[in-house]
Amino acid sequence: MLWTRIRSKLRAQLGHVRWRRSPKDAASTSSSLSCGEEHDPKNPSKNDKKKKRDPRHELGAKGERAAAQFLKRAGYAILKKNVRIPGGEIDLIAESPNKKAIVFVEVKTRSNDAYRGELAINAAKRRRLIQLSQRLARKFNWQKRQLRIDVIAIAWEDLEQPPTIRHHPNAVTLGR
Repeated sequence: MLWTRIRSKLRAQLGHVRWRRSPKDAASTSSSLSCGEEHDPKNPSKNDKKKKRDPRHELGAKGERAAAQFLKRAGYAILKKNVRIPGGEIDLIAESPNKKAIVFVEVKTRSNDAYRGELAINAAKRRRLIQLSQRLARKFNWQKRQLRIDVIAIAWEDLEQPPTIRHHPNAVTLGR
């Protein structure tokens, strides 16, 4: 591709300079180059820009921690958190209290209980959860174990108060 050839030539000539496409030409095939700020390989902290976290992500992370605590109190063993594979992410993977089932947990956190998190699990999300859980079962060699997909809905009306937690075991049926 023309862009990669131009970038590699310029990088060889100029050293460690970060090049990017200009926004107006990003979609076109012939792209102009604009020089970004210098990249310092010896000082990585200089290269990182502080990213502002979206409050929704912070609420979601807090909800996942609360869901993990809820499951631990109920006797589940948390095996993995935020497992990312191509195609998506599973929030929590746990082992059931009787040690017979591997439980894939989707956590839905809302700041207002009027919008129930359970309702966000539509048909496309169910298909994706089934595919992800089957792929992870193959990856970790859990095919012979009983598999289950649960949904935990968390409503956090006031962040200073404990949330309302609703656990829906076997909310998504795995077709084996």
